[in-house]
Amino acid sequence: MMKKNVLLQTFRSFSITILTGLSTFAIAQTSIPRPAHVVVLIMENHGYEDIIGNASAPFINSLAQENASLTASYALIHPSQPNYLMLFSGSSQGVVNDNVPAGIPWSAPNLGASLIQSGFTFKAYSDGLPSVGFTGSSSGAYQRKHAPWANWQGSNTNGISSSKHHPFTDFPSNFNQLPTVSFVVPDQNHDMHDGTVAQGDAWVESNLSGYISWAKTHNSLFILTFDEDDGNNLNHIVTVFAGEMVEPGSYSTACNHYDVLRTIEDMYELPYAGNSATANTIMDVWKMDNSTSVNEIQQHVSVQVNPNPVATSATVEIGGMKEIAGSTFIIYDMLGNAVKNLTGQMQALHNGVFSFNREGIRNGIYFYRLTNSEQKVYTGKIVFE
Repeated sequence: MMKKNVLLQTFRSFSITILTGLSTFAIAQTSIPRPAHVVVLIMENHGYEDIIGNASAPFINSLAQENASLTASYALIHPSQPNYLMLFSGSSQGVVNDNVPAGIPWSAPNLGASLIQSGFTFKAYSDGLPSVGFTGSSSGAYQRKHAPWANWQGSNTNGISSSKHHPFTDFPSNFNQLPTVSFVVPDQNHDMHDGTVAQGDAWVESNLSGYISWAKTHNSLFILTFDEDDGNNLNHIVTVFAGEMVEPGSYSTACNHYDVLRTIEDMYELPYAGNSATANTIMDVWKMDNSTSVNEIQQHVSVQVNPNPVATSATVEIGGMKEIAGSTFIIYDMLGNAVKNLTGQMQALHNGVFSFNREGIRNGIYFYRLTNSEQKVYTGKIVFE
């Protein structure tokens, strides 16, 4: 159970899936934690299959085994820079490459500015950054393309002060001095971009294991994620949550960078930036608080897509739905764009099953979103190949 002094933010009713033996239930969860501190670490260019089970990454594998591992986490695009921007601002801001963007500083909403405007604090710590607020494109193994906050550095609307971007050497040893939310970005020798998996794993353990252990007893949270894969794993990436409020386990709910951003925004009741407005809050990794009633347990709505991956057509079997009227079933791409609305087919389902063809959908990874008549949301991955 969570300690009573852990602050909880009540924002709306969600459904989270819990697997207990052979039974599956949905808990009507009405709150997610508000950590005192969140540290987000971003690693580089390796897929889930490259890291999990890799003997060269013993520390990250132990993190995934001992904490909450989001096994269906996906990056959104290639190359690196747009993914960092999406995680930080809910949008690529029109950037499609790793060059220094045009038209900066920008004024679009972003997580750092939202935190500061709402009375919280924000800082970023970049390994190898030569000086506070440095805006050059690179310095040694430091790369500006991995520091999205630099694109808002200035006095524009939603601007971020140069004092919020520090070399990693300024990361405090007294973790109580950390801001509400901070991002940590290793340099390219330590983030697995240019260096090896073993080098990156060792850097994480050497520099952040202390905070991770501390977070588990100080109402704080650590998030490890990767910007993208190497192009060989359908952008399937490692994402791990660790902290006092986290329930260890393996979680297969589909998520992406927008969902991680939205989750942090909901923790602090921040306005949604860009596409995080239509993303899903990550709900199933949290320990239940004492206010959750046994009476809130209800039979889970199950969704099975067969076959999956889909070549030309597939069937969808839905179980546990009390009322089809008012429900929707839509397939979205990785950027949150609706590509196929199957609500009509679902409304006409027979014995809980309906069929669809993949006409108009290109090969790739997509997500279905089933919203029932009570506005509870169920998501899952569909691969078309």
